[in-house]
Amino acid sequence: MGEDTATEAMKRPETERGLTPQAFAVYVILLIASCVALVLASYFRQIGDLILIIPMIILQLAAIVTDRQEVHVPPLIIVLMVATFFLSFLGLGFRNMDQVGFLASILQGVNLMMIGLVVLYALMRGHPSSMNSPMVIFISECVAIAIFTMMKVVQFYVSEYWDPMSPVSIDRLMEEMLGVFIGSLLIGVLFLFDTTQRQFEYLLNTFMRGSKKRGNEIAPTEVMKQEALRLMREGESGKVEFKSTMRVNLETKERDKRMEKAVLKTLVAYLNTDGGVLLVGVDDAGNPRGLEEDNFENVDKMNLHLTHMITNAIGDEFLPYIWFTVLDFDGKQVVMISCDRCKKPVFYREGKTEEFYVRSGPSSIVLTGKSLVNYVSNRSKKARGKILDEARLEGLQRSDPGIF
Repeated sequence: MGEDTATEAMKRPETERGLTPQAFAVYVILLIASCVALVLASYFRQIGDLILIIPMIILQLAAIVTDRQEVHVPPLIIVLMVATFFLSFLGLGFRNMDQVGFLASILQGVNLMMIGLVVLYALMRGHPSSMNSPMVIFISECVAIAIFTMMKVVQFYVSEYWDPMSPVSIDRLMEEMLGVFIGSLLIGVLFLFDTTQRQFEYLLNTFMRGSKKRGNEIAPTEVMKQEALRLMREGESGKVEFKSTMRVNLETKERDKRMEKAVLKTLVAYLNTDGGVLLVGVDDAGNPRGLEEDNFENVDKMNLHLTHMITNAIGDEFLPYIWFTVLDFDGKQVVMISCDRCKKPVFYREGKTEEFYVRSGPSSIVLTGKSLVNYVSNRSKKARGKILDEARLEGLQRSDPGIF
């Protein structure tokens, strides 16, 4: 298969969906399981479960109907919720199954704590790792306990009308509260000891990803500044890169298309690999130097220019996977651009030429021919790493001197 044929084969039209067919199937299966749980909760008169199941079904329906463009509940939370419901029903169906009911309470605490983290993330519009970890745990724990308390208050008053002969037992309430506390504490400990919060990255970052309202997304300045400073301290890596300017060559002091190309190549490489963050206006040592050399009239002009760069060279269909914001460090402006991984192959376009870039360590490399086909068709990270090693050895890395 020739290079052009391979490229065209991988660029087959793809429906622009917030939900992939696989994700859509998962949501439908979870919705069916939730409906079954709703029927069982009604049959067993489990008001506490009903209070959680009904909103969960509504959110799942909203995610499916809106194609996850406006509502996106992480599937992991739905799975754990459904598992909690069925554990609760299992405890009701057999005698001497108090341990199962307590296990369900612990799992409920895990759910509520993760919901607390998601709520905190939604309010901050940024990753909670930017905050002090104990504070994140405390706030999320408070949210979890508050949700549990509201559930029990509603359950108490609904029981007064629906099933007055089965009052809420104080012993059962204390047992449930203990289980919820243990479950939420477990998640808190995991969050505390995972210093980079990588285990929570997928859950939290996917909560509000899927919306096509990306581009220049507004986020709390201090939160994003702390995250940017952390990345500057840690230095460049496979998912972090620094660029001094966006469009001006520091040696010639003139606008240079190669500078823009370097930015765009990095974004394409992120989209084709595992995502990442590009900080523009930061030198190689991780020090903010600002964007003064780029000579933009104002921030709006810079935002518009960057958007046009992405649209023209990458494609506006990939804007849902990219967001950026401008941060100020003592008068020095830095652009923070974040990319999600895109399952569809992404190409850098320049005229009639198209190039496929991926990340290999702290640099972006171009793949062509057989290496390109093998990389895109192979899902194994180990196999992809081997392909990249072979590409480097074969001299397929075609980066401009001084750019990467």
